Amino acid sequence: AESETLALEDLTDYKAKSAESEILKRSQLHRIVMFNEAHDIAQHRVLTYRMLSGLWKQGYRYFAAESLNSSASSQL
Repeated sequence: AESETLALEDLTDYKAKSAESEILKRSQLHRIVMFNEAHDIAQHRVLTYRMLSGLWKQGYRYFAAESLNSSASSQL
């Protein structure tokens, strides 16, 4: 169908970007940043953790999480 052809054409100039730098760039335009993570995929938690310093430098001061274990405060 035509919509499938257009979608494929849109990908011809696709260039991968660093998730961290792209998130930090876009977070300058917003007041809230949300990360959706799968609890069984460690890389998701690692990305969130790696983003904290850059977000702090931009003025973000609150971190909310769906669930943390009992030693989380010492880990953060």
